[in-house]
Amino acid sequence: SRGQAAIAAGKYTDALTYFNNAIAQDKNYVNAYSGKAVALNALGNYGDALNIANYTLSLRSQDQNALNARALALFRLGRYNESIDAYNDVFKVQLNRADAYCNQGWAYYQTGQADLAISPLRRCTELSPLDIVSWNNLGLAYLSVGRYNESIAAFTSGTGIASRNATLW
Repeated sequence: SRGQAAIAAGKYTDALTYFNNAIAQDKNYVNAYSGKAVALNALGNYGDALNIANYTLSLRSQDQNALNARALALFRLGRYNESIDAYNDVFKVQLNRADAYCNQGWAYYQTGQADLAISPLRRCTELSPLDIVSWNNLGLAYLSVGRYNESIAAFTSGTGIASRNATLW
C-alpha cells in the first residue's frame, strides 16, 4: 500500500524501496511485483520493467498493472509489434484505458499500419478528448491513408484545444 501511495505521489524511487520491502516479506506478492514494474517504467528502466512484468504475469496471468506495464515497456523499447499484441492483452481485462489505446495506435502507425492505427487512436481521443498528441497522431494516421477530410477534422479538434501548438497547425 505504501508503494502504491508513493506511485500516486510521483515518488517512484521510494515506491521501488517499498515494493522491494514487500517482496522481501513475501516472494510471491503479485501486487508488489506489478507495482515495481509500474515504478520502473516511470523511472525509464523499461528493460527491468519488462522483466518484472513478465515475472508478475507468470504468477498471475491477468494482472492489470502487470499487463499494462509489460505493454508500455515494449512500446518504450520500440518493440512496436510486440507492444501491439501486449496491448490487445490489456484490452481483454481493461477496456477504458486511454493511454493504452494511444500507445497501441502509435505503435501501429510506427510499423506502417496507419489504417490499423485509426481505431485505437479514435478510442483514445474518445476516452481522453483533451489529449492533443492523440488528436495529432489521429490526424497523421488519417493523412497517411488518404482520408484528408477526417485528417483535417482531427487536427481541427486538436487546435481547438491548444490553439498555440505549432505541430497541430
